[in-house]
Amino acid sequence: MSKKRVFATRLDFPGSGIKLLKEKYEVQCHSEPHIIPEDDLAERIKGADALFCISTDKINKKILDAAGPQLKVIATMSLGFEHIDVNECKKRNIQVCNAANPISVSVVAEFTIGLLLAVSRKIVESSGAILRGEWTETWTPDWYVGRGLTNATVGIVGMGRIGQAVLDRILPFGVAKVLYFDIYTPVLKAEEKGAHFTTFDRLLANSDYIIVTCNLTDDNRGMFDEKAFSLMKPNAVFINTSRHVSRNTFC
Repeated sequence: MSKKRVFATRLDFPGSGIKLLKEKYEVQCHSEPHIIPEDDLAERIKGADALFCISTDKINKKILDAAGPQLKVIATMSLGFEHIDVNECKKRNIQVCNAANPISVSVVAEFTIGLLLAVSRKIVESSGAILRGEWTETWTPDWYVGRGLTNATVGIVGMGRIGQAVLDRILPFGVAKVLYFDIYTPVLKAEEKGAHFTTFDRLLANSDYIIVTCNLTDDNRGMFDEKAFSLMKPNAVFINTSRHVSRNTFC
């Protein structure tokens, strides 16, 4: 009996994952370590039983048509799956799987805190100045100090698993208050830790740092529009580690 065929859209997917797949399946990979062009993907996916992709791959009707009826599984190495036409997959009984595991939640939460620390203490700017040798001549007592997180108000938009993981990591920094908004309901676990549920507009108006960790849905698509940014404090910091299309790029 011939093995099921899996097509992977990247040559540089983790070797351990590809090795695991090869134990049971015939695995073919895109030959270059960059995004596979749509026409190439449409050609290579023909007759595949499964597709292993990433968020930069647009899996639309054209690709699904090219794959044919044999395609039964699409697995993406990302939490988000908006790059996949899920409705079209449902019509064809194709299972769609994402990387929704505790490790990926921690990775995003830690990266978010890293961005928050970098911007609140001007780490990137001061590092660049040191590399340019500027600190020896231009140093002052308040040189690239930044305003920090102590006594700041942090607003989190989206209190799901990642939002809660960010909350856990923020609290030890001594912030004055954590506000949050979630389009569904107040989150009991967040409330128990001291976070305060509020409206979207009030969060924007009162937060020094605004962190976006929500999933992309039809309800929140484009929610950060011109009006949303106009409600923020003039010196507010906006950190978006959610799906990029929850933000209107013109802002």
